[in-house]
Amino acid sequence: MGLWKRGRRYWTQTVVNGVWIRRPLCPDGSTRATTNWQEAVGLQKELIRAALQGSLPTHSHSIKLFAAVDDYLKAKKATANTQRAIDFDSERLEVVKRRAWRCPACRRSPRV
Repeated sequence: MGLWKRGRRYWTQTVVNGVWIRRPLCPDGSTRATTNWQEAVGLQKELIRAALQGSLPTHSHSIKLFAAVDDYLKAKKATANTQRAIDFDSERLEVVKRRAWRCPACRRSPRV
């Protein structure tokens, strides 16, 4: 069980019933991880309790490029300290999407 700061935001990592859980500690109704240590400890306990009860939603990683980019940006919104960091990554990944779409080999591949 671990609680640590990544930048200014708190994250947790633990293993419950053989399942590795590593995610930011976001309060209810928020998309950004908390910066308060006391709140992070409480959120970590709630997350472990939910995992033990089996009510924790699973995170599935995307195989397709565009879905993976969207997942990355969603995670970035939860952990970024500034909106500019999110905008910066979003702008750069739009270039990747455009180039991948123009590549005929990439469009045929089921993993893109």
